Amino acid sequence: MSELISTTMPSKSSTQIFVDEDGRPLKFRVQSSLDPRVRHDLERCITRHGGTVISNVPLRGFVVVDPTSLSGRALIKAWTWDERPARRFVTATYVKRCIDVNALLPVEEDRMPRIALTQKTNVGGSNDYIRPPLSDEQKLKLAHYLSGIQVENRNSNGTFKKLVDQTAKYPWVNSLPWQSFRNDYCKNRHSYDKKIKEISKRKHQASKDKFIDFTKSNTRKTVCPIQTVKHINFNSVQKLSKSSLKGTNVPTFSTETSASTAVEPIDVDDMRSFSLLDSATSGTGQGDSEALLQQINSPRDHEPGPPMSLEPITGSESLPPLFRDDNDEAFPETLAKETNFTIEEVKQRLAGFSGDQQGAKDFLMQCRRMVDDLFLQSFTGPTSISQA
Repeated sequence: MSELISTTMPSKSSTQIFVDEDGRPLKFRVQSSLDPRVRHDLERCITRHGGTVISNVPLRGFVVVDPTSLSGRALIKAWTWDERPARRFVTATYVKRCIDVNALLPVEEDRMPRIALTQKTNVGGSNDYIRPPLSDEQKLKLAHYLSGIQVENRNSNGTFKKLVDQTAKYPWVNSLPWQSFRNDYCKNRHSYDKKIKEISKRKHQASKDKFIDFTKSNTRKTVCPIQTVKHINFNSVQKLSKSSLKGTNVPTFSTETSASTAVEPIDVDDMRSFSLLDSATSGTGQGDSEALLQQINSPRDHEPGPPMSLEPITGSESLPPLFRDDNDEAFPETLAKETNFTIEEVKQRLAGFSGDQQGAKDFLMQCRRMVDDLFLQSFTGPTSISQA
């Protein structure tokens, strides 16, 4: 190979061959385990014709290898990535042909051997180092392991060092160095991330299946415990539908209470301040008596009334037994005849006086005298009343 390169490399001034469409130099990495003289001639010819030689494997560019050597085949195997289609592996003969025709020729990648290596090599002390490839089972289990690692930590050295340190938990590691797993992940990161995404999705679905799925019903139901006399039985429940919650069809529970007479609730406002007549007509007298009655009622608004008690059943106020006069049932009729008011008006005023018969009688008698005076005034005038 050294004879081929040394005898065919031209010595005349060259043109810019190894440049891209914009005129920028193309990157070349020459296999370090080649013969030093051959490597030197290759690097000199590449730079003379516009290219540049670097020490690392380029992302976009050419890698010059000897495919017949073990180190060259290892270099091809280690750095052929699907994610790097712009990285091309060529031989020294390809460089010679490009210089001969003074043009950049298409790369015939199919002629490059693709031999799987299972043995570590370090030919000539170079950096072209290959590690045993991972099996499909190891790749799948590595994806499962990385699914539990955060995305930003998946390519860190510590993640894979921790993996190989736990051989008892992960026996599929098979004493491989941590670099083998990291390099395989970094080279095939796209395919690994796709597998990890599918694994994480299945794990999430499996975790959801461990819990009971309570489907929300369209009809809300409430559980109401049935209360008994001595205890509450929570085992026997009654379900109320949505219509029951609105107040219809609600079951009622009968209760036993002591015998008690319900009384009509008293309107406190009406008791404290009221008018004798809702209109201008009452009894035998007619006239505008509303203002006069308001003057009569005003002193009573500030007078304390008899004490009131709260009925335990109806929740309304009623007169205590001390102030009640239940025996004189004919009193309203008698008072109506004496004051010339109707029985309904007398009962209304009695309720306003909380059963104070004498007070109600005095008030109605005074009202009657005032109404009669107003009635007389409508015929004789105010002078007659004052003289009388």
